[in-house]
Formats: sequence, structure tokens, C-alpha cells
Amino acid sequence: MNLRSLSTSQLESLREIARYGMNQAAGALSQLLGQSVQIRVPSVQLGRLKGVPEFIMGPPDRILAIYLKLLGDAQGDLLFLLPEQSARTLICQLLRQDPPPEFDDPLARSTLLEIGNILASAFLAALDNLLKMSLIPSIPELQILGADELLERLSTEGEPHREMLLLETAFVLPGKSDYGCLGYFCLRPATASLPALLQAARQADERNQG
Repeated sequence: MNLRSLSTSQLESLREIARYGMNQAAGALSQLLGQSVQIRVPSVQLGRLKGVPEFIMGPPDRILAIYLKLLGDAQGDLLFLLPEQSARTLICQLLRQDPPPEFDDPLARSTLLEIGNILASAFLAALDNLLKMSLIPSIPELQILGADELLERLSTEGEPHREMLLLETAFVLPGKSDYGCLGYFCLRPATASLPALLQAARQADERNQG
């Protein structure tokens, strides 16, 4: 059993929930920072862990990974992945500092962790409402590493062939008409939790159709 057993309508429901969750996250970020922030979701797709770095590789090849555990009625991993340049752009705009502080600066780190926490909480709250499950994010952790190192580290922490739901996240920042920076928000359910998640998705689909 895997995520690909979801029907087209179930996947579309997840896409809509993902977009709704990111809209909620944008509202929370805007309130926190006192400035308008939009988060768009250009694409939602299924993929495997080994393919993630291909989506976000680019010079330079360091990646900021904000990592959370999925707790509650289902277990798994939550990841927010940002290429280094996107992270610098985001920090520069949100903290209104140019050049932005280094990533080991306490304010920069706390800002990135709070972004990851807001994204995860908003997405899971939207998913809770759809699936009628209690899904809770753990305290976020921040890691800065190369794409190959990211793949190796995450592969040793779980089953490398698990599929994940990949949300492309595009931040539209104040004073910019285009996407200020791109990243990926990833949900990787534990294999043991998939039956409950898929059953909840089917029931939600039936409720919507009824």
C-alpha cells in the first residue's frame, strides 16, 4: 500500500488542502512579521526521497532542511527544504536586513525554524480538518548540508523508498511581483501509518461526494 493508490479525486483534495494550508501559513507569517507575505503552491506531486534533491539543486548546492516529526494519529516526517540562495532571500526580506545575517546567527535560525513550524502547523491543521485525524508536528530542527549529504542522512533515518507528498512552495515577498524564493514542503508518512491515512482520505472523499 502506498500514496499512489489514492484516486485522482483524493489527490485533488490533498492538493486543495495543501494550498489552503499554505494560505493559512502565509496569514500567520504576515501577522508575525507585520508585512504581507504570500505563499503559493505551484505544484503538488508524489515522489520518492531519492528524487528530492533533483527538485532543488542549483548553485550553490547547500540546502537548508527544517525537519519535524509527524506525531499523533499518524507518524512520519515533515521537511521544509530551501536552496541556500532562496533561504538568504527569505531571511533578507523577512528580517529587512541586507545583506542578511549568516545562518548561524540566532535571529536567522529562529526565524527559519519559526517559518518551518508555521508551515507544518498550518498544513497539518488543514489536513486534520479534511481527514478528521489528530496530526501534530514536533519541535523543528534546522540542518544545513549538501544535497548528497541530505539524501544520505535521511535515507539512514527511515525507509528510503517511502513516497512523499511534495509541495512546491513559492514565497511572494513585499515589493516583489514574482516568486521571491522557492522551496519544497514534504510529508513522508511512515509505512505503518499509510493504511490509516489512506482510509481517512477515502472517507473524506466519500463525504465530499455525498
